[in-house]
Amino acid sequence: MNHKIFFVLFPILTLITATISCKNWSSEEILVSPIPESKVIFLKEGENLKDEITDLEKEWNTLTHDILSWICERNKLTNDMEEAIRKIDIKELIFYKNKEEIDDILGRRKKSSEEMQTFVPRRDKLRQRQVVVEYTLQKYPTLQNSVSDEKNNLSKAIQEYKKLITSIDSTLVLMPFMKTEKKFNKKVKNSLLIMKIEKKPNKKVKNSLLRYIPGLEE
Repeated sequence: MNHKIFFVLFPILTLITATISCKNWSSEEILVSPIPESKVIFLKEGENLKDEITDLEKEWNTLTHDILSWICERNKLTNDMEEAIRKIDIKELIFYKNKEEIDDILGRRKKSSEEMQTFVPRRDKLRQRQVVVEYTLQKYPTLQNSVSDEKNNLSKAIQEYKKLITSIDSTLVLMPFMKTEKKFNKKVKNSLLIMKIEKKPNKKVKNSLLRYIPGLEE
């Protein structure tokens, strides 16, 4: 069970343990990164550097917003699964009669898990772009003054992201979801067994559930 919890938590743990911004990296770390010289030349011309930093600020803010929205959806999913469990217990929700309700929860859960997998790659791409920006500013220090406001705004955006990730770590936001998910899966499995005992075959329902709940075929 512990290894399953680790693999579910791993994407968020990765976010938590790697939130240091490019601003805090040493010059040596920046310089050993593969820097496309063509990109550096492009950035030092006209307003390109300012535009790039402004876009980075926007993308960090978007990532923070998306993670917040994802947390809200996870909380809503937790509540919806708890409500479904309650309805199963009082026989109000029966899968071969209320398939749409359970399909909705399972579909949203799958979508939420897939979205979680995108957060780390998105963060890494932003950090790679920051490396190029920092390298450009080191190579052409006279550009520093022209983008000071944009850099300050970018730094604020990154700090907001880091605060959010730290709060996820401190509140263990995934644990209630995981506990409820496990209980929900068990209820679904038990209901499918009851369906078999009562000889109410519904292959379409079973195949739908099999896509989302590991071990249901056992």
